[in-house]
Amino acid sequence: MLSCKNCGAQMSGTDLICKKCGTPWGKTHKSRIHIYISVFLILLAGAISYIYFNPNIDKTKLLESFAALMQKNPTETENNTPVSPEESQQAPVPPEETSPENNAVEPVEPTPEPPVEGNTPPVFPWVSASSSLKSQGKFSYTPDLTLDEKMETAWLEGVSGNGIGEYLLYSAETDQKVSEIVLYNGYLKNSTTYINNGRFKSISIEFSDGTIITKEIPKQTYNESLKGYPITLEEPINTTSIKITILDVYQGSYYTDTALSGISFH
Repeated sequence: MLSCKNCGAQMSGTDLICKKCGTPWGKTHKSRIHIYISVFLILLAGAISYIYFNPNIDKTKLLESFAALMQKNPTETENNTPVSPEESQQAPVPPEETSPENNAVEPVEPTPEPPVEGNTPPVFPWVSASSSLKSQGKFSYTPDLTLDEKMETAWLEGVSGNGIGEYLLYSAETDQKVSEIVLYNGYLKNSTTYINNGRFKSISIEFSDGTIITKEIPKQTYNESLKGYPITLEEPINTTSIKITILDVYQGSYYTDTALSGISFH
């Protein structure tokens, strides 16, 4: 029998409060759940001791099950990211070891290709112009900018009006064999500068031997002009100079200046 710690009256194990003084069981005595837990732990410890010390019981499977529970799932990575079955089944293949002596290959000297005549691209290192627009702040518009391979820069003629009759002159010390000229027409810095400034519509091309050809250039969009407009000659010409003169222009929507962003020779 249990006794009430408040008044000392005897209480049965099923009484929730003292019948004499009314003191609740939980305030003066341990909760029955603690008793149940203690009894369970005692019984569990006894069962484990019995199994462990009994020589007639096979404990191998029990230990293997316990070890499996303690191990990580082999199909998970360190950060618990699931690994696909395909990845878990793929084992790294060690590199095949080979003998350096068996794999030794004697170096083969490459056979030099014979030089091909006419494959050297034409080069005109000097360029001048009849006029150029004056520099504005950090921006300049000199003719050498047509050779820098940058579409952000351009030559702009510097006379009043649309620049008809103005020219660019490219020259070299020795004859250069030219079969094609590619024009990057207009001021190609962006689509706005392209529309605002004028572009070549018709030009004459004069070579040092006196040959003159006239070429009409079709109207192109900004993206089309970025790809360049090729002018292919009927026959290659050996020349020390190429003079390009403006005959007609596509007028800009805002400025009267005519521009050329780049030129290349082939």
